[in-house]
Amino acid sequence: VQSRTDWTECWDMYEAFVIYLFAHRASELRRYRTHVLGLFSSRATEYHAAVIQADIAMRSEVALRNDLALDDFQDLIFVWQRFVDARGAHASGSTTP
Repeated sequence: VQSRTDWTECWDMYEAFVIYLFAHRASELRRYRTHVLGLFSSRATEYHAAVIQADIAMRSEVALRNDLALDDFQDLIFVWQRFVDARGAHASGSTTP
C-alpha cells in the first residue's frame, strides 16, 4: 500500500469481509475509515506514507489488546501522534518506521 487510493481500495475489501463475518463491527470500521481518510485529507501528499504507517501501528495495537476497538481514538491517540503529528517521531514521507 503506497497511497491513499491503495489504502482505500484495500480497506474497503477488508471492511466488507469483516462485516460479513462480524456484522456488529460495522460502525467501528466505518468510523475508523472516516478517521483515516480525514488524516489523508488534512495532510500533504508527502505525509501520506506516515498516515499509512500510523494505520499499521493502530491496527497492531488494537490486535494486541482486547480492551480496544479501532474507533477508540481517545485511548489510542498516542499511536496516531507518534506517526502523524508533524512533531512525531515517525512523521515523514518514508514508508519505513
